[in-house]
Amino acid sequence: MESHATKRSTTQLAWQDVLGTRLTQEDEVIADPSSLDENRAYYFEFVALPAKHPTADKPSRRVLHKWLCSFPQNALKEIQELLKWINFLADPRSTEDVARAHSFDDLVLVERPPRRFLVVINPISGAGKGMKVYQKKVAPAFAYAHIITDIQLTERAKHGVDIAKQVDPSKYDAVVTVGGDGSLRETLQGLMARPDWQEAIRMPLGVIPSGSGIGLFAAKMHAARELFVPVSAAFVLAKGVPHPLDITVVRNPFGETMYSFLSTTWALFADVDLGSEHLRFLGLLRFTITAVNRIVFIHRAYQGTIWYLEDDETRGYQPQPYDFERSTDRPGLDLVGAVEEGALAADGSGGRWRKIESSFHMMAVMSISHAATDVHMAPGARFNDGYCYLIMLNAMHSRKDLIKMVLTAERGEHVNVKSAEFIKTR
Repeated sequence: MESHATKRSTTQLAWQDVLGTRLTQEDEVIADPSSLDENRAYYFEFVALPAKHPTADKPSRRVLHKWLCSFPQNALKEIQELLKWINFLADPRSTEDVARAHSFDDLVLVERPPRRFLVVINPISGAGKGMKVYQKKVAPAFAYAHIITDIQLTERAKHGVDIAKQVDPSKYDAVVTVGGDGSLRETLQGLMARPDWQEAIRMPLGVIPSGSGIGLFAAKMHAARELFVPVSAAFVLAKGVPHPLDITVVRNPFGETMYSFLSTTWALFADVDLGSEHLRFLGLLRFTITAVNRIVFIHRAYQGTIWYLEDDETRGYQPQPYDFERSTDRPGLDLVGAVEEGALAADGSGGRWRKIESSFHMMAVMSISHAATDVHMAPGARFNDGYCYLIMLNAMHSRKDLIKMVLTAERGEHVNVKSAEFIKTR
């Protein structure tokens, strides 16, 4: 798309950057453009969110741009038709329609109702800037993309669980949390606890970062080649289409079952996470301070046993999604008990059970690529590849090895540290 001004300057835009268009009158948005007075003056507002300095090898900050155009009063009907077409083409729900068309003449205009998002904001997440981040960085993009939002603030711990238990899936196109991974985790637990969990869990989920732990946001922005900033998240939610996400089942010896989209950690990672709770006001810095304290002054070893299912890539086995149609039971698992070292997996994949019994400095099981914006924990992990990625460091290695692994994790280079173990498993 090209826009030409009176000074003959040209602005080039990709359709994927266009949020939408609307009619205005004296700074007032026309909510219903179907019944307008042809004798009054209106303006055509065109809005996009392009990258400021796009390059092939580096993401760039997106900046909101608006163009306000006047037009002859006798062209109102044509402008209304143009508005419908631009909004149709800018709507991500039209992606398949556009892909099937061989030319513009093959397209059929479909007028869809506006999308509606339930936005769940944790006002005290991270440094307590959730509402401010949403109103300043996200809400404008949603409005220009014609997304209707219902906002609900969490008022207590696990309030997000209760909200998810009660949400009407038929009313919303997505549930978006503003906070950290903990806010989205509560939503996931609530959806899985519902009697209609099979349908509820299909509801698209999104996250806007305002907390200290934002791994899913980081993984998505990395995959989309976007900057790790709230505006990028708003753009992806406004212009993206839903895709599958692997969920792992975590069960402890007490019979408690939880569902995870991010990771399961133990040893140093878990201690840093839990031990930094009182430093949430520092944002991501809480993890750095606590990690340095643990490594330098405590340097603890953790004794334990890890069982994992070895993946045999030579057999060409592909993990299969959970079949919602065959079972109404929630996905679960039995704790490893009587399995022997080297025993074959029961799913016919040819994989074998392996056991590691030792002392460890750290251990993490990742479902996605990032644990946070500055921790690229599992390079190569995809959202729905059906695998988990086991990362660990044996306690026989020195404090120097531990520090090296932590310092190189931001770029994902810790997997090349000789003392570290990186295992693709199921």
